[in-house]
Amino acid sequence: MNLSRIASHRVELSIENIRMFMYHATFRANLASIKKYGLGARQPKNWDFSITGDLCFSTNPDVAYSFCECADNVAESKYNSGIVVLATPYIGGYTMLQDMNCRGEQSCFCMKNIVISPDKLLVVTSKGGKVYLEGMLLNLKRIASYKR
Repeated sequence: MNLSRIASHRVELSIENIRMFMYHATFRANLASIKKYGLGARQPKNWDFSITGDLCFSTNPDVAYSFCECADNVAESKYNSGIVVLATPYIGGYTMLQDMNCRGEQSCFCMKNIVISPDKLLVVTSKGGKVYLEGMLLNLKRIASYKR
Protein backbone atom coordinates (compact mmCIF):
# COMPACT_ATOMS: atom_id res chain seq x y z
CA MET A 1 0.00 0.00 0.00
CA ASN A 2 1.39 3.36 -1.04
CA LEU A 3 1.41 5.69 2.00
CA SER A 4 1.96 8.79 -0.15
CA ARG A 5 -1.39 8.06 -1.86
CA ILE A 6 -3.09 7.89 1.53
CA ALA A 7 -1.74 11.31 2.47
CA SER A 8 -4.57 12.99 0.58
CA HIS A 9 -7.06 10.27 -0.42
CA ARG A 10 -9.46 8.17 1.60
CA VAL A 11 -8.61 4.47 1.21
CA GLU A 12 -10.78 1.53 2.24
CA LEU A 13 -8.88 -1.10 4.19
CA SER A 14 -9.52 -4.63 2.99
CA ILE A 15 -9.17 -7.74 5.15
CA GLU A 16 -5.84 -8.39 3.40
CA ASN A 17 -4.26 -5.03 4.23
CA ILE A 18 -5.86 -4.18 7.59
CA ARG A 19 -3.02 -6.06 9.36
CA MET A 20 -0.34 -3.97 7.69
CA PHE A 21 -0.89 -1.45 10.46
CA MET A 22 -0.84 -1.15 14.25
CA TYR A 23 -3.83 0.72 15.73
CA HIS A 24 -3.93 2.97 18.78
CA ALA A 25 -7.00 4.83 19.99
CA THR A 26 -6.86 8.13 21.82
CA PHE A 27 -9.18 10.92 22.78
CA ARG A 28 -9.62 13.87 20.45
CA ALA A 29 -8.53 16.12 23.35
CA ASN A 30 -5.03 14.53 23.07
CA LEU A 31 -4.54 15.26 19.36
CA ALA A 32 -2.91 18.70 19.72
CA SER A 33 -0.18 17.19 21.90
CA ILE A 34 0.25 14.18 19.58
CA LYS A 35 0.54 16.46 16.54
CA LYS A 36 3.21 18.53 18.29
CA TYR A 37 5.25 15.90 20.17
CA GLY A 38 4.30 12.50 18.72
CA LEU A 39 2.38 9.52 20.06
CA GLY A 40 3.80 8.43 23.41
CA ALA A 41 5.84 11.55 24.14
CA ARG A 42 3.36 12.98 26.64
CA GLN A 43 1.28 10.12 27.79
CA PRO A 44 -1.85 10.58 29.88
CA LYS A 45 -2.81 7.44 31.78
CA ASN A 46 -6.19 5.95 30.95
CA TRP A 47 -5.90 2.95 33.29
CA ASP A 48 -4.82 2.38 36.89
CA PHE A 49 -2.30 -0.21 35.69
CA SER A 50 -0.78 1.91 32.89
CA ILE A 51 3.01 1.92 32.82
CA THR A 52 4.97 5.03 31.85
CA GLY A 53 6.70 4.55 28.53
CA ASP A 54 4.40 1.78 27.24
CA LEU A 55 2.20 2.34 24.19
CA CYS A 56 -0.56 -0.17 23.54
CA PHE A 57 -1.68 -1.23 20.07
CA SER A 58 -3.99 -3.72 18.44
CA THR A 59 -4.03 -5.39 15.05
CA ASN A 60 -7.73 -4.44 14.87
CA PRO A 61 -9.02 -0.83 14.95
CA ASP A 62 -12.28 -1.85 16.69
CA VAL A 63 -10.31 -3.44 19.53
CA ALA A 64 -8.12 -0.33 19.86
CA TYR A 65 -11.29 1.77 20.03
CA SER A 66 -12.75 -0.46 22.75
CA PHE A 67 -9.78 0.20 25.04
CA CYS A 68 -10.50 3.94 24.96
CA GLU A 69 -14.23 3.36 25.18
CA CYS A 70 -13.90 1.66 28.59
CA ALA A 71 -10.89 3.58 29.99
CA ASP A 72 -11.23 4.13 33.75
CA ASN A 73 -8.98 7.16 34.46
CA VAL A 74 -10.41 9.72 32.05
CA ALA A 75 -12.18 12.97 32.85
CA GLU A 76 -15.68 13.20 31.44
CA SER A 77 -14.74 16.22 29.32
CA LYS A 78 -11.88 14.31 27.70
CA TYR A 79 -14.07 11.24 27.13
CA ASN A 80 -16.77 13.43 25.56
CA SER A 81 -14.24 14.95 23.14
CA GLY A 82 -14.54 11.75 21.08
CA ILE A 83 -12.34 8.77 20.31
CA VAL A 84 -9.94 8.82 17.36
CA VAL A 85 -8.17 5.71 16.07
CA LEU A 86 -4.67 6.20 14.71
CA ALA A 87 -2.68 3.77 12.59
CA THR A 88 0.99 3.39 11.83
CA PRO A 89 2.79 0.79 9.76
CA TYR A 90 4.45 -1.95 11.81
CA ILE A 91 7.69 -0.75 13.35
CA GLY A 92 10.60 -3.14 13.81
CA GLY A 93 13.32 -3.05 16.43
CA TYR A 94 11.10 -2.67 19.50
CA THR A 95 10.05 -5.24 22.05
CA MET A 96 6.38 -6.10 21.66
CA LEU A 97 4.81 -7.51 24.80
CA GLN A 98 1.65 -9.51 24.13
CA ASP A 99 -1.39 -8.54 26.18
CA MET A 100 -2.63 -11.85 27.54
CA ASN A 101 -6.16 -10.45 27.88
CA CYS A 102 -6.43 -10.38 24.07
CA ARG A 103 -6.31 -13.70 22.32
CA GLY A 104 -6.85 -14.95 18.82
CA GLU A 105 -7.10 -12.64 15.86
CA GLN A 106 -7.67 -9.56 18.02
CA SER A 107 -4.01 -9.29 19.00
CA CYS A 108 -3.05 -6.56 21.46
CA PHE A 109 0.45 -5.65 22.49
CA CYS A 110 2.51 -2.96 24.19
CA MET A 111 5.75 -1.44 23.00
CA LYS A 112 8.21 -0.03 25.51
CA ASN A 113 9.93 3.35 25.34
CA ILE A 114 8.66 4.41 21.94
CA VAL A 115 7.53 7.72 20.52
CA ILE A 116 5.93 7.64 17.09
CA SER A 117 6.48 10.78 15.08
CA PRO A 118 3.25 12.55 14.10
CA ASP A 119 4.24 12.36 10.42
CA LYS A 120 3.97 8.54 10.63
CA LEU A 121 0.38 8.53 11.94
CA LEU A 122 -2.77 8.00 9.89
CA VAL A 123 -6.38 8.60 10.95
CA VAL A 124 -8.77 5.65 10.74
CA THR A 125 -12.56 5.85 10.47
CA SER A 126 -15.34 3.32 10.20
CA LYS A 127 -18.69 3.49 8.47
CA GLY A 128 -21.17 0.78 7.59
CA GLY A 129 -18.84 -1.98 8.73
CA LYS A 130 -16.00 -0.76 6.51
CA VAL A 131 -12.71 0.68 7.76
CA TYR A 132 -10.97 3.58 6.04
CA LEU A 133 -7.62 5.33 6.23
CA GLU A 134 -8.63 8.99 5.96
CA GLY A 135 -5.14 10.40 5.54
CA MET A 136 -2.04 11.41 7.42
CA LEU A 137 -2.76 13.02 10.80
CA LEU A 138 -0.76 16.15 10.01
CA ASN A 139 -2.46 16.64 6.62
CA LEU A 140 -6.07 16.53 7.80
CA LYS A 141 -7.85 19.74 8.72
CA ARG A 142 -10.88 17.92 10.15
CA ILE A 143 -10.56 14.66 12.06
CA ALA A 144 -13.62 12.50 12.47
CA SER A 145 -14.22 10.36 15.54
CA TYR A 146 -14.18 6.61 15.05
CA LYS A 147 -17.63 4.99 15.14
CA ARG A 148 -18.23 1.30 15.51
